[in-house]
This record gives sequence, structure tokens and C-alpha cells, in this order.
Amino acid sequence: MPEVGARGWPGVELRHLLTLEAVAEEASFRRAARRLGYSQSAVSQQVAALERAIGHRVVDRGVGERVALTPVGAVVMEHARAIDDHLRAAHADVARLSLDGASLRVGTFPGVGGAVLAHVMAQFEHVAPGVALLVEEHPRAVDPLESLRVGDIDLAFAVLPLPPGPFVRTKLFDETFALLVRPDSALARARRPPTADDLGTLPLITLKDCPATACALESVRAAGVEPTVAFCSSDVATVQELVAAGFGAGLIPTTSTLSGDLVRLDVGGLLPRRVTALVWHEHRASEPSLEAFVDTARRVGRRLSAPLRVSAA
Repeated sequence: MPEVGARGWPGVELRHLLTLEAVAEEASFRRAARRLGYSQSAVSQQVAALERAIGHRVVDRGVGERVALTPVGAVVMEHARAIDDHLRAAHADVARLSLDGASLRVGTFPGVGGAVLAHVMAQFEHVAPGVALLVEEHPRAVDPLESLRVGDIDLAFAVLPLPPGPFVRTKLFDETFALLVRPDSALARARRPPTADDLGTLPLITLKDCPATACALESVRAAGVEPTVAFCSSDVATVQELVAAGFGAGLIPTTSTLSGDLVRLDVGGLLPRRVTALVWHEHRASEPSLEAFVDTARRVGRRLSAPLRVSAA
């Protein structure tokens, strides 16, 4: 077994760790090879070299092509991912130098609330007039965080809680959920807040891949009612159109609701509040434009949080 001293494992190379990361995520030498652009034998050699360098097996070769990490491999994998995150951050910072800080890339998703994003963009233009703001809308709530991790964007709007990753976040605002129903529905005519039983009897139309929506549905189940999700969409407009067409009731955060003839009922007393945050990479170098955007988003979040809450019809 190699001696472990102040220098750690001198035989461990970066390529070994990145190969292990690919093997772990793909659970296959063949798929890892395709992802890395190596031959399958080269991937096997990289993993074997890592095992020789640290004196432990890091991969269990299972039946067929599927492989899994050993307990030692899982520990090394976490450090490998952290090293990869540092490298991606360094690459993004170096690439940013060529832009002279003239742009800021921000990731968002359909359910973040158009009113919030519009106010932040308008105010940021006055705070940092020389910075081009490049906003990318991703189809799912989880996608901006992955783009942030790999350095494709500088900031991301996200819903708490965050998945594991090299993330720093600041809370912007929290909000209730609203139930969208047609004006001729029994709930709209009842003029009362919906109950957990109401949420269990109505076919629900929700936002796709929204962590807060998943928590809301779990809260309904915790009340002893099994909700029926008739349809999930990443597009708020689609949710509203389906409700208007009579396919169900929309269960979405209040900042995601649009104008129209639908009735919005407050169900905040039944469900946990959705918390929206602004997130950045913990290993990226700080920039004045990034700090200005964060400060602007905080101010907008504090001001808009209360007015965006919906009262019962």
C-alpha cells in the first residue's frame, strides 16, 4: 500500500479522478468511455491506476457491464467532484476575463415569477448600465443549477431546498400557493378557502419539476388525502389554459399566476411556502456586476414578496 504522508497520494492524477467521476455517474465503463472520448480499455486502465495509487479498490465490477463504487470509491468520488467543481469555476473565471466583465449570464425557469424577474432586470439596467444581462430560461427548475455548476451561467434563480453542489444562495422571497379554478366552479362560488379534502377530490394541474410543488403535494398526503395530479407542465400558460378548458384546478405558486378570468384561491394555510433564492457558484471569483445583481434581486424580493400573496376569493 502506498505510503500516505504530507504529499498525500503522489500517484493520483487529475485524469484518474475525472474518470472515476464519469464511471460513477454512468455506472458503466462503456458509457463512461463514450462520455470521455476514451476507449473502454483506457477507462479501465485509468481506474486501475487510481486503485494502485491509493491502495484500495474503488469500483466493484458487477454482473454484466454495470459497476458500482466501493465505500472507498464513494469517498474518493466526493473529493473528485469537488475538484471538478473547482476546475469548472476556474475555467469560467478565466473565460470571463476575455469579456472584461461586460456581461452577466443569469439562469431562470418558467415558474420563477415573471413579475419578479422583470423588476430585477429593469432595476439592474440602471444600477449597472454598462453590463449586458443575458437571461436564459430553462425548461425545468433544476436545470439552471446544473448550468451554474458547470460554469455556463453566473447566477441562477432556484427554489429551496437546493440539491447538493458548490452553491451559495441568498433568499429572495417566499410565497403561498394558489389554486386556479374556473369562475363557474363550485369552489369559486363557495367563496371560502379550499380544504385538504378539496385538494384530494380535484384533478390538479401542477408545474413540472418544481421542488416546492413536490413538497406541497407531500403536505396534502400528510393530511391523509391522496392528491390526483392530472397533468404536469413546465409552462405556466399551459397550466392556465388547461384550467380554463375545464381539465382541472391549477396548483401553482402565486408569483406564477397570470392575468385572466380564472379565480385564484389562497391555499397557503394548507401548504408550505415556496422559497425562491438567487444562487451562485461558491468557487467563482466575485465580480462587481454579480454583486450588483444580487443586491438588486434582494431589494426587489423584499418589496414584492408581500404584495404577491393571494387572498381567498
